[in-house]
Amino acid sequence: MEDIKSDKKILLIHAEGIGRIAVLICKDFLETSYRRIILEVLKATFILSPSFSSGCYDFLKVAEECNRYDCGVLWTNCCAAMHLDGAKPENFKNTGFLQMSGKRSDTGLVYPDKDSSCDKKKCMGNCLFTCAFDFNG
Repeated sequence: MEDIKSDKKILLIHAEGIGRIAVLICKDFLETSYRRIILEVLKATFILSPSFSSGCYDFLKVAEECNRYDCGVLWTNCCAAMHLDGAKPENFKNTGFLQMSGKRSDTGLVYPDKDSSCDKKKCMGNCLFTCAFDFNG
C-alpha cells in the first residue's frame, strides 16, 4: 500500500496485460492534487473507483484527464447516493463508465445498462448498481 496522506491509502495491484491498477474508494479522487499523485507519481495505468457520488459530471472530467495520461478508468456509483442532499435524478442517468487505455483506447467511454434485476418494489435505496463490462471488447 502507498500512503498518500496520513489517513488515506491506495492499493496498487499489478495485473499482466493491464499494468498498475490503483484501487481506491474515496471522494478524494476528484481532488486534483490527489489524482496527480496517482497518475504522475504512482503511474497507474488503470484506476478502479467505486464511489458514493451525487452524479457523474466530475467523474467524466476525471476520465478526460486520465485519458491524457493513458490511464484507463472504471467508475461505478451506488443507488444510495441518489438520496444525498441536492442529488438530482437526472445525474444518475449514467451510474458508471469504463474507459480503456493503450491499444483499446479507441473505444471511448462505455456506459453500462443498469441491471434489470433490481426489485424496485422492495428497494430500500441503499443497494449498489450492478452491471457487467466486457474487458475483451
